[in-house]
Amino acid sequence: MRSSLHKWAWLVVPFAYTVFFCTLSLKQHASFHTYALDMGQFVQAIWNTAHGRFMVNTLKPPNSMAWHFSPGLALIAPLYSMWPDARLLLVLQTLALALSGLPIYWYARRHLNVWQAAMILAAYYLAPSLHKANLAEFRRISLAVPGIALAWYGLVTKRYSLTTLALLYALLFKEDVSLIAISFGAYLCVKPPRKWGLGLAFLGLAWLALALFVFIPMFRPDRGNLKAIYPQLSYFGFLGDKTTAQAIASLVSKPWALLKQVTQASRLKAILRVLWPTGFLPLLAPGIGALLLPSLLLMLASSRPEMYMLDRYYMAPLLPLLYGAAVVGLTRLSSKLRPWAACWMTGAALVGFLFYSPAPGGRGYSAERYRVEPRHRIGHSLLQSIPSDAVLSAQCALVPHVSNRREIFEFPRKLHRAEYVALDLEGHLYPLDPPSYAERVKGLLADPEWSLVRDCSGFVILKRDASWMPASPSSETLGNMVQLMGFDWATVTRDGCFLSGTGSVPDVEPGQMVRVTLWWRAVGPIQNDYSVFVHLVSTDGLIIGQHDGPPGSVGRWPDVWAPIDLERTSGWQHGETVEDVHYMTLDADVTNVDATIEVGWYGASTGRRLTNPRGRTSVEIGRFSIR
Repeated sequence: MRSSLHKWAWLVVPFAYTVFFCTLSLKQHASFHTYALDMGQFVQAIWNTAHGRFMVNTLKPPNSMAWHFSPGLALIAPLYSMWPDARLLLVLQTLALALSGLPIYWYARRHLNVWQAAMILAAYYLAPSLHKANLAEFRRISLAVPGIALAWYGLVTKRYSLTTLALLYALLFKEDVSLIAISFGAYLCVKPPRKWGLGLAFLGLAWLALALFVFIPMFRPDRGNLKAIYPQLSYFGFLGDKTTAQAIASLVSKPWALLKQVTQASRLKAILRVLWPTGFLPLLAPGIGALLLPSLLLMLASSRPEMYMLDRYYMAPLLPLLYGAAVVGLTRLSSKLRPWAACWMTGAALVGFLFYSPAPGGRGYSAERYRVEPRHRIGHSLLQSIPSDAVLSAQCALVPHVSNRREIFEFPRKLHRAEYVALDLEGHLYPLDPPSYAERVKGLLADPEWSLVRDCSGFVILKRDASWMPASPSSETLGNMVQLMGFDWATVTRDGCFLSGTGSVPDVEPGQMVRVTLWWRAVGPIQNDYSVFVHLVSTDGLIIGQHDGPPGSVGRWPDVWAPIDLERTSGWQHGETVEDVHYMTLDADVTNVDATIEVGWYGASTGRRLTNPRGRTSVEIGRFSIR
């Protein structure tokens, strides 16, 4: 019975955690809640590494090593070659975090009974900070966490070779781990053997110095400049605008500035929030707890809210040390108090989970982030249609799904280099606000050099095509000012995709959305501002659907779209060509009639329509039947 319980604890619980959080992570990714920075850049960097370009990425150029020294990510490249999918990173991250609980359990089993050890393990996996790290997209530091946990286990069991090897592994994923190596060395310098302590402290200091002054500058544009500023110094505004060396010197010479920064009320509350799920048991082992101090002080000193609030993934590398201190503290209690303390810690972890966890059941849970809807599946399908060798500009949340390519940019950056653009008009707009985003997208839709190749459920894919031609050519002119060069119209299908209706008389349904695309060219001086009307007219003359507005006004999202310069037709130059997209919805009450699509121009201030050479005030561009 004792053996079976032991097996259940260290196999079934981590396995259940892995399955549960893999499912959540993959659903979050599938619902487009992972983003260009940082997941997209890691996907591209690892893909490039697998193709012989070490950690190169165009999302946070020139190289992922230019921001944090994490050569360990290259270890993923062989696996990525076999399964080139962003989801691999999410699975590996969950496995790493799940494995990090095992060394804590092993130590607990050496000093506690099986039930107490199982409760300690459950408390670790209930930790809100662990869940936040697991669901913060993909973060390189997560892969270091099992190494840190194993290093701690080697430390407390006096297996210093194991500690050294585990730290060497963890150091591969972020230079911050150097502070943990230094703290391990300092601990062993206080408690012999001092030779191991000095060795680990030297290892941490040397690795940190090489990362800050050699390796990271080597990958930056000003490579070779040892005075280059460490990119993350911007997180520590109280040090001033200084080089890396000057900032470190300032920190050493003015420690009170650091003390003032880390003792602010918000920082102290963050510490209490992190200690709460441990039942404050780490306070019973202050020596082991001191291993956290260098890294913890670094985070608390930051001016970055997520960092000094110990939120998201920032606490991940310290969790094995925090819960390790808790289990060491628990073993220092009398045998009579240990069962109660284990129950207290598990209960505190459960309360912490309910208040702070982003997982289901926790107060931080948002079901919308993990709800994969039919439109998301359509979006995935559309993204796969983009050629893998094309230079792509994609909206923030689409980037991780299409990063397996040599060049990709976060929309609207480097738009001039892109061959394709992928957008989610209902998705995350970062780095733009709604008006700026609207202006950018309307400008693309109005540029005839960009062809609208796919338009489904709010996902839009455009292709740069300098040799564009209208779908249906035309030569109609209005008012001797503007020529309708061509047109296209499409109706939306049940899956939300627009299907062209040009050249046929299809049946459409009441309430169905219609998209009309017009290509206008200025053929004469236009002195006034005009609006375009697109009317759906039944055979008895009733308007059963319409959109009126300046060219380029689109008309699908009136609460988002902002005006752009081309909407003022008085500013058009002779020969200028504009692609004009309009969306409208058929009247839901009209059935069993035939109808036509008629377009034209009228004065924005007078309402007077322009006429063609035959005296007509509109141009018929299509017919359909409502059934």
